[in-house]
Amino acid sequence: MATKKNINVEEVKASADKAVEEVKATVKKAAEKTAEKTAATKAAAKKTVRSVKSAAAKTAKAEESVKEEVKAEAAAQKTEEAVEEKAVAKKAPAAKKAAAKKTPVAKTVKNAVRKAVKADTKVSVLLQYEGKEVKYDDMVNTVKEIWASQGKNAADLADVKLYVKPEENRVYYVINKDEEIGSFEI
Repeated sequence: MATKKNINVEEVKASADKAVEEVKATVKKAAEKTAEKTAATKAAAKKTVRSVKSAAAKTAKAEESVKEEVKAEAAAQKTEEAVEEKAVAKKAPAAKKAAAKKTPVAKTVKNAVRKAVKADTKVSVLLQYEGKEVKYDDMVNTVKEIWASQGKNAADLADVKLYVKPEENRVYYVINKDEEIGSFEI
């Protein structure tokens, strides 16, 4: 009888060691999967941060360009006005009327320059979270569709605020300063 007990104890020890090894292997696999997911999430976050920084840099450059053009236009306007004042001082009152007509042209040119700069700058915002990607324009269009589906006129849509909560998979919106509040799924 003494040998049977020794064999059973050895079998139990062997079985326990095997179970411990299986648990260790399972834990190791789970840790590897978690590390892979964490690395993928970090990589996606870095990519998103780079995209946002790049867009911010482009926007800053465009703003700086617009500021420089506005300063140049203002300087040109001042120079033109100074030249016109000297010319008006020398000419008759009829010349004053002609000089006054030139000022709206300068404003038109200034507005055209602003529109041209704005037309060249294209900004696109994308939200990436847990394998999903949503464009800013799509979120705005969804709010406009909700507004229209309620029988309201698109011209009455003056102010839209979007609050994106990717962890809830929702976009909350406020239209026309609390006239309409709601949410929709991303």
